[in-house]
Amino acid sequence: MSQYGASAFCKDAISKWSVVEPELLEWQDEVYNCMSILADGLRSQTINATEAFYFLESVLNRTDVCPEIENAVAISFIEYNDLEALGLSTKATPLVEDVLKKQYERWQKIHISASK
Repeated sequence: MSQYGASAFCKDAISKWSVVEPELLEWQDEVYNCMSILADGLRSQTINATEAFYFLESVLNRTDVCPEIENAVAISFIEYNDLEALGLSTKATPLVEDVLKKQYERWQKIHISASK
């Protein structure tokens, strides 16, 4: 069974948002860079937040999604504690928010153990 992987994700992101975020075209197989560009697009409001969250939600809901994509959401997208400040807390979809929250909690644990 083939997986929905980095290049498929990037191809879909490029087809949706390369007009407003042309830098996506430079990263056709680099899911972490594409995810970071999507986050930048949300911050600068060139990308519609609702559309982006629904896209990511649908990707994370796929049965054939590769784990690298969830990891890219966790580490290269918007940080959980920035959602509210950016006005995105009401737009975040459940799976995406869960991935971001878990990553935030992992970082908190690491930070707490490092400061002991």
